[in-house]
Amino acid sequence: MSNKSSTRWSLSDDFSTIHNPNAVWSYGSKPAGYQVSGDFSLFTHLDPDPKSSGAVAWFAADNSWQLMHYLGVYFNPNQQTITLSGYGNSTNNRITNNLGIDTARFPPHSVGLHPGIDGRFAVARFIAPIGGNYTLNVSFSHIVNTYNTSSTSQTGGYIVHNNMVTLWETDIIGTENSKIFTSPKDGICVGENDTIDFIVGIGQDNSIEFELTITNVEINLLPEIKTATTNIIDTPKNQTDTNSLLFVIAISLGAVLGLLICIIIAYSCYRYFKRRKNSKFSNSTTYF
Repeated sequence: MSNKSSTRWSLSDDFSTIHNPNAVWSYGSKPAGYQVSGDFSLFTHLDPDPKSSGAVAWFAADNSWQLMHYLGVYFNPNQQTITLSGYGNSTNNRITNNLGIDTARFPPHSVGLHPGIDGRFAVARFIAPIGGNYTLNVSFSHIVNTYNTSSTSQTGGYIVHNNMVTLWETDIIGTENSKIFTSPKDGICVGENDTIDFIVGIGQDNSIEFELTITNVEINLLPEIKTATTNIIDTPKNQTDTNSLLFVIAISLGAVLGLLICIIIAYSCYRYFKRRKNSKFSNSTTYF
């Protein structure tokens, strides 16, 4: 559903574990402090969770599950929720994935974005295959964790058009918190090859904990609105053109008619004066 003829795209349904970029989707990052205008960098490799949860993640060249840089786009391909744990050790039998979280329940077939410990933003980028009006349905959700259920951890969520315009920004605060964005019904005007970035970053608390954020994105291209074909004189523009043409024709006919009238009057005068001259000549007396 990611080819040029599609009218609907989903970040989770279209997720690729093989290609990046993947048709209309790309997975990468932006530098710290530049979520709007920063240069987009593609992640370079996909790694499976070494603890065999089934989860996978796209990472930059300087990161992996073990390196604890965190920055990545994560995906749960399973049909059931999986549990990811971090900061564990063998004494409490926790499975560690080095995500900087205690326990996170990762919903099935969902995509999670995690910013980097250095402040870089995780980005899922959509590139519009054609121009048109697009509707967006987006949610950013903190994954449930049991480390601290009263946590007020803050995460920033952003939607940016063409690396210039922020369509939406929000704070996701606390465990299980979600924020939802829905575009207007008539959509957002997007040009061919325009980009829309869905971004997750460290929040105002400047903490890296509890940052793994499920990012659901549904995009629809609205059908083009076509006006019905009408008779040429029914549209305002054509009606104006027709009126102008009729006016020109009327002026032309008037000019021709006026010229004919002038010719008739001139000819009548000519005949009148000629008859009068002849009459005067015939009535005159001639002397020898």
